[in-house]
Amino acid sequence: MKNLTLLTAISFITSAEALEKLPKAPVEIIYGKDHREEIQEIDDQDFINLSKNVGIKVRNFRLNYDQEKEIFDFKKLKLGEANTSLCESERFYDQWVLGSCTGFLINPTTLLTAGHCMQIESDCKNFSWAFNFSKEKNHFLKNEVYKCSSIIDQKYIYTEKEVLDYAIIKLDRPVEQFQKFKTRKLGRPLIGTELAIIGHPLGLPLKFAAGAKIKLMNEEELKTPLKSFLRKENYMTANLDSYGGNSGSPVYNFNTKKIEGVLIQGAEDFELNEEEGCLVSRKVSNKHRNVFEKILRINKIPGINQFID
Repeated sequence: MKNLTLLTAISFITSAEALEKLPKAPVEIIYGKDHREEIQEIDDQDFINLSKNVGIKVRNFRLNYDQEKEIFDFKKLKLGEANTSLCESERFYDQWVLGSCTGFLINPTTLLTAGHCMQIESDCKNFSWAFNFSKEKNHFLKNEVYKCSSIIDQKYIYTEKEVLDYAIIKLDRPVEQFQKFKTRKLGRPLIGTELAIIGHPLGLPLKFAAGAKIKLMNEEELKTPLKSFLRKENYMTANLDSYGGNSGSPVYNFNTKKIEGVLIQGAEDFELNEEEGCLVSRKVSNKHRNVFEKILRINKIPGINQFID
């Protein structure tokens, strides 16, 4: 579980989801170079196609449906307006922010996200999932917004012996743009395997970030290596450049493009720049002792294969 500084917490309580609480298990930090890119600007058509399965969780009251035009409009709120404590030098400072978690399709009517993102039926009732949220987006088409019909299965467990954090969501109708994908069925990826992530950091338009690898135990895990080894049966750690809002993002093997897991937890987003008196992205080295981004292995989600086409 993440420990926020008071300044960061106060800042985010007035941020992108103005009336929404902070996520309970956020994931975020920048390791070395910031690898985040606009999804439509990357030079890999396979990942661009796979990104069509990725949606953002949005409160229903933030989406206003125009019956005549058959579009969903949304209040235009920039990252710097949503979080006034951020330094103006922060990347994507002038981009819209909209939601609070990421999810991705595992078949045309079923979405997978982190368990802390959708915990109870009222979450299902109060949120929708929007697709194709890019930096140019000013509204959504009718076939880009889907309601949550039910929570099929959900676990949110963080104990000394077990980590499980996932939710399987039934949508109100099939998503027209669904793209076929592959997942790891057996075993686990090796330490050093290259990874990439697609999601909505801080509720921003869709971002792609590669340049990450699966790492050994971090400094906290090394304090109790045997317990940590057993606890990591269900998850792995990697130096993914991710933020709160990336919870529920699909994590891909960069080379095979198979989904390896779901981003579920990590370290702090921001730190205070004392000279500027504002918040900047927290940056650390790529050493394994610093790595706190947790990825729930997709083949450890009970019964997941029955939903994947």
